[in-house]
Amino acid sequence: MFEFVRKCVPTRWKKSMRQYIHAVVQESAVSSDSQGGERINHLQAHVENMTNLLTSTANNLNTVGASLESIHQTQTEQIDALQHQVRQLQKTLEQVDIASMLQYRFLPEVWPNDDASKAMIAEFAKQYRVDFAFDDAISKDDIMFLYSMAAYKDFNVACHNYFTIGYNGFSIVKQFANALYGEGKFDGQILDFASGYGRVTRFLAAYYGANHITTSDIKNEAVEFQKQHLKVRGFTSVYEPATLAVEDRFDLIFVGSLFSHLNETLFAQWLDKLLSLLTPTGHLLFTVHDQTLHPTLQQSDFQFVENNEDEKFNFVGNRITSTSLYGISFVSDAYVSNVLLKLNPAVKFKRYPKLFGGHQDLYLATLGGDIPTAQIQA
Repeated sequence: MFEFVRKCVPTRWKKSMRQYIHAVVQESAVSSDSQGGERINHLQAHVENMTNLLTSTANNLNTVGASLESIHQTQTEQIDALQHQVRQLQKTLEQVDIASMLQYRFLPEVWPNDDASKAMIAEFAKQYRVDFAFDDAISKDDIMFLYSMAAYKDFNVACHNYFTIGYNGFSIVKQFANALYGEGKFDGQILDFASGYGRVTRFLAAYYGANHITTSDIKNEAVEFQKQHLKVRGFTSVYEPATLAVEDRFDLIFVGSLFSHLNETLFAQWLDKLLSLLTPTGHLLFTVHDQTLHPTLQQSDFQFVENNEDEKFNFVGNRITSTSLYGISFVSDAYVSNVLLKLNPAVKFKRYPKLFGGHQDLYLATLGGDIPTAQIQA
């Protein structure tokens, strides 16, 4: 059929058809070439734009890099200058420390009182109606006094503060002695345990008589100072309660601000040891930091912080250096109650909130005595 049609078509038509087809093909080729060229031109323009952008970015990076390098160099120089200042300051502080230490070493063993300090002591006695004479000797190694000096920067004001705190402790012991044994002057045996250099002991010895007072502290020099100046009996304490060998028994034991510094193990061990040093009807008075005194550590019944206050005075030779044995502890009332009852279910005790210095809680504990009903005030 195709052959028949081909033969029937005139020759001129065949030629025209060939020309038409060729023209169409050629036009299509030209059109394809034109579109491809446009695409190539577009891609070349895009490449040129990208190249320009990369070149610009590289130039910007070089500029930023140079700026950063300049900033880095400036900061390095500033750091070097600051480090130099730190080294100079350290040298200055070392010189100050050495000077302070030399001055401290040449101080007399007892702080000297001049007319102004004597007048301050007299003013203190008048203010608190202290109607008995007491020894006003203060050891240069007494860190409790050094704290007052650091706080007030004035010797006379520090003396007033030091004696005020000591007298507060004495007045608490006196009130309990009166409530337990009557208003007449107590004639039993009192132990001031962890007494330091006698901030409280001096008033106890002056009021009750040195023969009624025994002192004890971990610092042997502190015990010897009190034995010499306050004429009391005394024994040096130990770090391990089980190793403390004391034959005497006491009617009243006062422990001001020791349990506020003990870790959990020593807290229970020292309570046990001190209860064992009481007479059958004797009483133990001890102070603690209640957990509410710490703003963030109220979730635990016992919290110990390794912060040794003695370390602030590194020029004092006999300071306590351990932070694991002597830090700052915070306890709840439930914790103290549980410890006491575990030690001895027969123990009787009472808590007096914020009684010691308006800051620490005071506990009275006894195995065979009574708990007083009289009001006790700071």
